[in-house]
Amino acid sequence: MDEVVRDMRNRFIVSLIFTIPIFALDPMGLAPPLFEPPFGLSMNITMFILANGAILYPVWPFVAAAVRALRNGVLNMAVLVLLSVGTGYLFSVGSTFLFDGQQFYEAVAVLLVFILLGHWLEMRARAGASAAIRTLLDLAPPKATILRGGQEIEVATFVRGGNGRHRRSPAGQQAACRRRGGRRRVDDR
Repeated sequence: MDEVVRDMRNRFIVSLIFTIPIFALDPMGLAPPLFEPPFGLSMNITMFILANGAILYPVWPFVAAAVRALRNGVLNMAVLVLLSVGTGYLFSVGSTFLFDGQQFYEAVAVLLVFILLGHWLEMRARAGASAAIRTLLDLAPPKATILRGGQEIEVATFVRGGNGRHRRSPAGQQAACRRRGGRRRVDDR
């Protein structure tokens, strides 16, 4: 899980690095460009080059997941990401090379940065929750004491008591639970 989280973080960082100059060149109509395209390149070609870095590598996990989902006849978040990012990107490529029209490289790149950030944070939270559950499971005592016919018998904690059996943990040890009538409670007798 850590490798997948790290990969998503790296994709987010790559997208962010390429999106910042895209936004500086065309800040969604909010202001004039902060700098001119370098090396005498036209604005269209510069935006196309930067958008390739900001979009193609970072969006790939969503493309692969969307293709799998569509093959299974499922519409999910990956399909939505592919539809929104792919449509904006392909239209912008078309308006760069094939016809005159508005380009949406900056909108697509910023959208993808936010999607990747959200996905990375979600994966981090999921990994943290999994680690917390593992830690809680490690807290379970290796053995518990069961009362059978008035006698205390030590058993492994994964063994469940049947009717009339109660688990008991001596004072100072981790407590086992008993279940009665659909409720759990600590057996502190």
